[in-house]
Amino acid sequence: MDDPKNLHVIVEPISPIKLDHKKFLVNRDTTIGQFIYKLRQRMTLKQEEALFMHVKGKNGEEAISISQLMSQVHHEYKNEQGILVFVLRSEEVFGSFKLYEQFEK
Repeated sequence: MDDPKNLHVIVEPISPIKLDHKKFLVNRDTTIGQFIYKLRQRMTLKQEEALFMHVKGKNGEEAISISQLMSQVHHEYKNEQGILVFVLRSEEVFGSFKLYEQFEK
């Protein structure tokens, strides 16, 4: 069952994010940034929402660099079953148009 080119990844979306799949096979040479880009294409987010992904480690959730390769993150953070688990959140980071309209009045 071990695939030398791909890694087993689980993504746990936090509401209101909805994903059609939570389990993925990801190429070892994919960067975290590329993986986030692919995930973002599978969901609908508002223009002012940003996507944040943290890896579940032994000490809780940790932030990771988008330039890291999946193989590097997998080596450091995989669980006992050899699976890499991420938590996905969205947050409003650029303000909202409603808030902007209030300041214009």
